[in-house]
Amino acid sequence: MLGQVFETAIFAELVKKYGREAVFYWRTKDKKEIDFILRVRDALTPIEAKLNFEQFSPGAIRYFNTHYGIDNYKVTAMNGTRKDPFQVYPWDL
Repeated sequence: MLGQVFETAIFAELVKKYGREAVFYWRTKDKKEIDFILRVRDALTPIEAKLNFEQFSPGAIRYFNTHYGIDNYKVTAMNGTRKDPFQVYPWDL
């Protein structure tokens, strides 16, 4: 339940900063999903919201990026150690 609350808070912050028309989600028929797709000036950025950076599994992001020819993403979390520049705290989105 706490994870859902965190996702909702991230959604609210993205909408506040970028507008509702810029925030989407993505899911395939075989249930690969990404929490948020942010569209800013024709650039797409997939975003995963996790309570802890260590919970992130890159499978869906890799699939999305390969399918749409994108080479960036963001993982946002409150806990854990950031391991690469794609991992950001919510206030850095």
